[in-house]
Amino acid sequence: MRLALTKARKISVGEPDALVIGSDQVASFKGNTLGKPKSYEEAFKTIMAFSNGEVIFYTGVAIIHKNKGLSLIHI
Repeated sequence: MRLALTKARKISVGEPDALVIGSDQVASFKGNTLGKPKSYEEAFKTIMAFSNGEVIFYTGVAIIHKNKGLSLIHI
């Protein structure tokens, strides 16, 4: 949620009359938060570990209209 809002705010500074949408996502597998893989090999191992499992994605979304004072956040 924090990163989604930060992204939307950054863009809205340069586009104060636009409706700006920011989002960010984190994945969880077996209760562990997944980071971005550092290499192809690490990505491949991670994907193979998902076999017969469930990956949950949590997405935060922020909508801002700077000139109208609008700021909405949703998880």
